Amino acid sequence: MTTSGPAPHHAPSHSAIGPLLTAKLHQVADPLSPEMNGRLTMLRRVGITVKIVDVSGAGRVGTTTLLELMSSRITLRDLVLTRVRDEVARWNAEPQTQRQLDWEQQADRAIEAFGRNGFFVLVDDRQVTELDEELELTADSDIRFVRLIQLVGG
Repeated sequence: MTTSGPAPHHAPSHSAIGPLLTAKLHQVADPLSPEMNGRLTMLRRVGITVKIVDVSGAGRVGTTTLLELMSSRITLRDLVLTRVRDEVARWNAEPQTQRQLDWEQQADRAIEAFGRNGFFVLVDDRQVTELDEELELTADSDIRFVRLIQLVGG
């Protein structure tokens, strides 16, 4: 009885690909290669969860948010963008939400607000004044977004 269908696939023998595979592995795993060092640096950057506290200009503590970051090293700009993206995603996921928000528009508004002193950010009791400043955060970092209220006529 004959059967139709594709011919059986035979994998190449280990002896035929062994030397090539071994040479390729040595090339990729060379700890001195700049490419590998860059990959190892990225692997060492471990995700982290930080706590962000909102504070009014009068010093009243408001909402506390837990935010998951891809790395403990992040610029203030990326921290703000990540926070906005996370908040907009939560807002849009709410069943009673009438209007979906665009996180990129909201992020642009947040960056503009920072630029015009609508809020400032304290990390471990130090004010971060530059959006592109790199921060080294830990799970214990004290991150506070302080919203300023413009005085009438000011």
